[in-house]
Amino acid sequence: MTAASPVPMSSLPAAFLDANVVVEWAPFRLADGVSEAELLSASDRLHEEVLRHHPGFVHRELVRLEGGQWADLVFWRNQETVQAIMAQAPRDPVFGAYFRCMKDGSMALAQRVRLY
Repeated sequence: MTAASPVPMSSLPAAFLDANVVVEWAPFRLADGVSEAELLSASDRLHEEVLRHHPGFVHRELVRLEGGQWADLVFWRNQETVQAIMAQAPRDPVFGAYFRCMKDGSMALAQRVRLY
């Protein structure tokens, strides 16, 4: 694997540099019978139809880990934003379609300590 070049801090969005940003780390495995293509389609739909329009959304990355594990890494403007989106998620069919792709998913929130 080739290491990526560091991104200059000046090129990051201002919201990404805010000390109040909350990082959501959600590791999961694909549910039985779900293909990678289905996951990517549901992930793209969630991003395009819901997350990128939410005023507190900052940035998101879907990553593939070793051993068949995945993780959704989402940066939110603050804790209030996280609470608002989590309240919306159970009623939203786009979230539902994405969550059905996951098996044994768990979410962990982290408060940024330092950005280098």
